[in-house]
Amino acid sequence: MPQDYSNGFSPFFKIGSQMNEQLATHTSLSKKQRKKRILDMLERVQLPAEKVYSSYHFELSGGQLQRVVIASAMILNPKLLICDEITTALDPKNADQIMQLLKDLQTQYNTAIIFISHQLHHVMNYCDQLAVMYGGEWMEYGLTTKIKKNPTHPYTQLLLNTIPTIKADAEHLQLIPGEPGEVNREGCPFATRCPYCEPVCLHSHVTLKGTPLHQVACHLVTTKEGEGTTSDSIKSPVYI
Repeated sequence: MPQDYSNGFSPFFKIGSQMNEQLATHTSLSKKQRKKRILDMLERVQLPAEKVYSSYHFELSGGQLQRVVIASAMILNPKLLICDEITTALDPKNADQIMQLLKDLQTQYNTAIIFISHQLHHVMNYCDQLAVMYGGEWMEYGLTTKIKKNPTHPYTQLLLNTIPTIKADAEHLQLIPGEPGEVNREGCPFATRCPYCEPVCLHSHVTLKGTPLHQVACHLVTTKEGEGTTSDSIKSPVYI
């Protein structure tokens, strides 16, 4: 599922026609069976099936079109669905509805979903496992509940601290030091922005280490066989 879902449909053909072509290409269903399956899928994503089936994509709202994209992606019962920033163009209410819909469909179809996003609250609320990335590399990986409770990599801690809350002081919102997009190419990608950077961080690459349920790529982190993860405040170096 692409970030710009509006470009996934031709403006010259109706939604039903385009989804029908998809089924005709990949299944041996009859025309009648294909239409029934399309209508059923559109209903599953909570759309007025007949109306949407006979509509062009530009006649639908952003939230409706996003649901059509989900229906199109799920209609062949995929084992894996990759969702790339799918809530970017949606308002918060529609975005939450889309995320809940995906969660429900995941349960119904037993489909694994990789959700790529910068929307941290969606990641924390809907993902079972989490990989925090910076500069194209994994900084921290594990169960979302464990990382949410015990963020260990400095980048993860700083990232979660930037999430505003109702009680947050608007004049003193948390920021990550350094220039956005700045990446250290030799050692840890986050080294030049990290408040705990040591010389080794600048020049020596580090891979994920820790337990299968929680792993961190950081020179400030040490691991011992069989131990879980613990971390102190971001005000001091972090350790496992």
